Amino acid sequence: MLSDGPKQLKKTWEELAAAASMETDPERLATIMEEIFAALEERERTRSLPQHPSAS
Repeated sequence: MLSDGPKQLKKTWEELAAAASMETDPERLATIMEEIFAALEERERTRSLPQHPSAS
């Protein structure tokens, strides 16, 4: 059995979209859609942050 520890990795929007395409329960589908929207918002936010050159 897998542990649901706090270090659980977040799924990408692509993984969530694949899960949504196979979901038949409307309530679970709605939850997955909310996760997709949140993942896409996070992706947009991180893309719009100024990029810092790595210290070499």
